[in-house]
Amino acid sequence: MDKAAEDLFEKFAIKQQRDLEDLQSVRSYSGIKEFGETITCSSVARALGEDYGLGYSVRTGVLMYAYEESNLHSWLIGDKGLLAYYSKAVSLEKLEQCIQEQHSAVGVEQLQKSRTSNYRKLISLNALKARKSLDEATIELSELLIPSTIASALSEISHLIIVPIRSLGIVPFSMLRPFANKEVVLIEQISLSIAPSLFDLEQLLTKTFRSTHGYFPLFEAPLVVGLSEFPQHSKQQFSPLPGVRKEIETVAQELGVQPLLNFQATKEAIYANAERSGLLYIATHGFADETEGYLVLWDSIWSGQEIHDLKFENAYVAILSACQTGLGRVHDAGMIGVARSFQMGGVPRVVVSLWSVKDEETAVFMVRLVQNMYETMVAEALQKTILSMRRDYPDPAVWASFSLFGTPR
Repeated sequence: MDKAAEDLFEKFAIKQQRDLEDLQSVRSYSGIKEFGETITCSSVARALGEDYGLGYSVRTGVLMYAYEESNLHSWLIGDKGLLAYYSKAVSLEKLEQCIQEQHSAVGVEQLQKSRTSNYRKLISLNALKARKSLDEATIELSELLIPSTIASALSEISHLIIVPIRSLGIVPFSMLRPFANKEVVLIEQISLSIAPSLFDLEQLLTKTFRSTHGYFPLFEAPLVVGLSEFPQHSKQQFSPLPGVRKEIETVAQELGVQPLLNFQATKEAIYANAERSGLLYIATHGFADETEGYLVLWDSIWSGQEIHDLKFENAYVAILSACQTGLGRVHDAGMIGVARSFQMGGVPRVVVSLWSVKDEETAVFMVRLVQNMYETMVAEALQKTILSMRRDYPDPAVWASFSLFGTPR
């Protein structure tokens, strides 16, 4: 493979490390951990291989993006090294427009009006000059983010860890169509997860590997929290979420626990249980601004900084059944929001939504996800859930919003 592409990868890896170091002054992020002296294609490949002992699933690949001088770069790395590299000239304006055109075609702005507090919009979707069909917008974005050079090499990959930049973290990669057969979506062929940075690939696997058979420690002391009603205790006004009560009660029954519902869902109650919980399930309103992500509790707004400061000693996965939990501050190293906050606090895997979601269908989705996690890794459970929801609810607004931040296992 082209040595120039490998050298360029190393250059951007160094830049990403510096970008993450800059976050220390903003979010006290001190968790940068390297594979060695520097990050290279070879060191990433070793991390993916069985000999490195990190427990990644077989045939795992990393798709990393970088942007410089009006060029979008992408590298696909497997356990044998660099599999493919591609660079395309594209302006940031065009990149953002393609992302928002697909969101618009999915109907994200209508969902925002019906479910979220409308605290933040990414850009004015009404400002788009021409509305494209969902097929047109998805195929254009697919060709931009996963060009044929990369798509062809994906035949060697079963699970793909995506390392995004800027707003790429909010792209619903599961519904992209990068293959020659444009009827096939990416999630049909490959399970997916989003890594906050290259430096998290090793760091996020600090938990002991759990076997995919038999008893799952990730269900130890599960904490299930939900709000279907909201007291008007602040300047923010939050509409009721009638579907959450059924969702929470069903999930809690599946897990065999009593949920914290409505007035019980306070910071004090969550703090008393969160540190020892292996699975955190939170259904409520979520929103984001240009700096931070937030979750709404009964007694207050729970900020990303507060979540970050709470140490989750036993956490295996957090499921955030809320709107905009995949959003936050746009950074050169990706999106810094609620998902990143949970990871900084010690939760290695966080299931989030990339836009506002529907009550009834989300309840069905989440129950299926929990059931599937009894049988397989989180990434594969999410893939299985998305495919079953896609079969029963073809509208991608129902299933394409959900993404896994973290590592596959």
